[in-house]
Amino acid sequence: MLDPLIAAEIQALRLKLQLFASRQTDATVRSQCLAVDTRLAEVLEGDDPILRQILANSVEQLEEALRWAARSRIEKATFHFLTGLRRLGSLSA
Repeated sequence: MLDPLIAAEIQALRLKLQLFASRQTDATVRSQCLAVDTRLAEVLEGDDPILRQILANSVEQLEEALRWAARSRIEKATFHFLTGLRRLGSLSA
């Protein structure tokens, strides 16, 4: 059984993760948040080394999804910025 303080910290983390997920527009990020939340709930049920490894894998997948989503947003913003500059340049010519 988990220490009550650790269990409380996991519950607080789950709430923060759920709030974070609710604010995401990327479906992959939301899905990975749900996977991590599910693993955290499983960890609360019992302290199992296999569950901890599964949780670690889920966190790594969430991290990768966040990197991909950030890279995608940067690429889109760059595209819009550059195409906007081209339009402005063609107007002044």
